Amino acid sequence: NNPEAKDSEPLSLPVKLLVPGDPDERYGADVHDCMEAIGVSFHPLRLNPNAISPSGWCDLFDFGISEPLGIALFRAVQSFAGHFFPLHQLIERVMEDPRSQDNTKEALVNRLSMAEGWDIFSEREQSVFEQLDAECINVLDLSVLDPGAYGLANLIVSVLCRHLFLNRVKAKRRENFGLLPAGGRIWLIVDEAQRLVPAGRRTLSKEILISWVKEGRQPGLSAVFATQQPSGIDSEILSQCDLLLVHRLTNHQDIAAVNRLSHD
Repeated sequence: NNPEAKDSEPLSLPVKLLVPGDPDERYGADVHDCMEAIGVSFHPLRLNPNAISPSGWCDLFDFGISEPLGIALFRAVQSFAGHFFPLHQLIERVMEDPRSQDNTKEALVNRLSMAEGWDIFSEREQSVFEQLDAECINVLDLSVLDPGAYGLANLIVSVLCRHLFLNRVKAKRRENFGLLPAGGRIWLIVDEAQRLVPAGRRTLSKEILISWVKEGRQPGLSAVFATQQPSGIDSEILSQCDLLLVHRLTNHQDIAAVNRLSHD
């Protein structure tokens, strides 16, 4: 509404870049230094191992919960009863399990030792809100992860979004009774969305992202999904879209997916 706004200088916004693991190692020290020189604030992102459910740990390694490896891993994670544990304690718990065979223990320890090398798990308990900054645009760079390394990108998105979702729902209840001042809306912007919520395939992050778009409006959660392959996104996400911005499409499946939405 300001007639002089068109002549004003654009305002920059503070950006905090969340990097799974050590930024120097992920980017290289020279790139890291250049990005910091232009004002990008880095934060190494790490997950609490106990933020992943016993079944989530099994899903991460693609273990069925009725097979020996899955049973042993589920039992070891469950034994911490939701309390924080570093990965080396989980490995110890696996080794101490009297009900697992030695070859099962060895195979499971090998997987968990590999997971330690991913450098995404915390050695101390920390809240997600210690790592996010409400005064900044928080950018989570998942491109630094090996795309073939299990479901690490989906795992990280799942843990972060689940934490934000549950905390925002709880806060909204308190706001309704005047116990908290009204909170701001959280916008989740996802690029290459077909990787996280693919059509016809399950991922670690798919369930919480579908809950986010279906149930998140009331507690103040919104989302933007960007893709070059609309036919590759799950229909439960597409059906919740209030606004579609569509550029040139050439693939017939993508055109059909968008047309179905416009007809609905």
